[in-house]
Amino acid sequence: MIGIKDKSASLGLSSPPPTSRRSLGLGLGIVGSLTIDDSSNGAAESGDENSSSCWPMPSEKSCSRASTSKQQVDIERELNVIKSFVFLDLESSALLPCERPKITEICLIAVHRSSIEGSSNKNSTSSPPVIPRVVDKLTLCLYPNKQIYSGDITGLDNSILLENEKKGLDSNLVDCINAFLNRQTKPVCLVAHNGERFDFPLLKTELNYIDCSLPCDVLCVDSLIAFQDLDDKLEEVQSQKPDILSKPSHSSPTSNNNTLPVTSSTSNEHSPSKKRKVSYKLAEIYKRTFGKLPENVHNAEADVITLIQIVCRHHAVCNWIDKNAKPWKNINLYYAPSPRRCTNKLKQVQV
Repeated sequence: MIGIKDKSASLGLSSPPPTSRRSLGLGLGIVGSLTIDDSSNGAAESGDENSSSCWPMPSEKSCSRASTSKQQVDIERELNVIKSFVFLDLESSALLPCERPKITEICLIAVHRSSIEGSSNKNSTSSPPVIPRVVDKLTLCLYPNKQIYSGDITGLDNSILLENEKKGLDSNLVDCINAFLNRQTKPVCLVAHNGERFDFPLLKTELNYIDCSLPCDVLCVDSLIAFQDLDDKLEEVQSQKPDILSKPSHSSPTSNNNTLPVTSSTSNEHSPSKKRKVSYKLAEIYKRTFGKLPENVHNAEADVITLIQIVCRHHAVCNWIDKNAKPWKNINLYYAPSPRRCTNKLKQVQV
């Protein structure tokens, strides 16, 4: 493991950082942000002898210790920031765990953090932003080796997959996915809408069935939970300071940049503790953001692009992900392994 001194040198932090301004945004940035001006101690960090903020000091060692402490904080912050967001969506043969669904389509689109935070929405606040130019894509259709019951929804049925001679999920495909993930700048985080309840457990079940796994350092997060939690925090702040914070407008899909108008007209806007009567389905969030439904749904790549557009418009979600991403190893299975599979493993152990 790289030590603090070695790491600080590799990051170019051997000298104190210049004067900066840090914005601490709340939630999706709906109510603005709190700006902290570091100019008050900028002179102290620059070592100016005429600065009253650093002169007089008890000793030069005190300044040195303060500078080292700040560098350590900056390094820790740098290490905890997600660098690559891999947006994921699955289509499957069925939905319920009792139906023991299998994956019929998988899509992963990797976007670097700089592309999301650098996306500009100044020209148009109502139209969806353009997907970043620099992305990596992996989209595959799979034959589930069982009857597909969701063909009317996804457009994928047994006949069309057989006609195109598609194979099922195997170790070769897992190697391809892992190579895709390992190409991205770490830390890498999978982002899926309703991922904790469906996409992540189903993918882990499929991988477990063939004794495979994703890289051990991969993180994952559910964007649906992110939007709900950020809305809860927004309503809490609005209830505490109603005279300062204006409630979001419902007359337009987006009242200002970096704003997610998630509250519907049927919710009680004066009582944040009351449960909001609003859907957090991906298509509904897209509609509240851009004023229209997405053109294509229940298509793995189209759903991933829809999610990326929402996050690029409200890229403050990235800060929430930094704090709430969980290790892939903590994901549970979607349903119990096949009894036949368990029997085969038992026989192998006995032999």
